[in-house]
Amino acid sequence: MRKVIVDCDGGYDDAVALIILIKEHIEKRIKIEAITCVVGNTSIDNVVRNVFRTLEACDVVD
Repeated sequence: MRKVIVDCDGGYDDAVALIILIKEHIEKRIKIEAITCVVGNTSIDNVVRNVFRTLEACDVVD
């Protein structure tokens, strides 16, 4: 199984990519080892909030 570290800036494109990767993780095609948040399109507070919202929407909170 391929291990993945997701590096994202909380933008729309990263949210879509994260959703796809979460689906692959749930189906055991990959293993998400970590998700990092970096400043990009918005402040780091918004990035973290957006990533957590995406995880909650996918019902992944661990």
